[in-house]
Amino acid sequence: MNNSDKRFNLKRIDRRKFPRVPTRNVVSYLSLDENGNTLSHGMGKAIDISQSGIRLETSQKIESDYILLEFVDLEDTLVNIKGKVAYCSSYDQKVFNIGISFEGTHEENIAIAAKLLRIYHTRKNNLPN
Repeated sequence: MNNSDKRFNLKRIDRRKFPRVPTRNVVSYLSLDENGNTLSHGMGKAIDISQSGIRLETSQKIESDYILLEFVDLEDTLVNIKGKVAYCSSYDQKVFNIGISFEGTHEENIAIAAKLLRIYHTRKNNLPN
């Protein structure tokens, strides 16, 4: 087998420390500069989440290194967490996928992920058939 044949036989290796869990939560975001100043803001949809980060889908390209995510939990409390933008990609320039690693403590990150998943499952289970 030559080298060009080998690349088609390689399985994609997932190097993530924690598994991703599918979700569909609306979150607002502020893109921030290194000093914490707001550069832009918008709304996005959380596509999946793990204990260490989240993938967000937006209609705007995020060009900053830092982002603040905000959402309202089931107790009507405003929750936010700061993250570092790992990537921003798009296939059609209309929808952007943003990979974000949380910058909180491990316990804070788990709490955020749990809240978002609770919201998602509560809303999903309460939808009419």
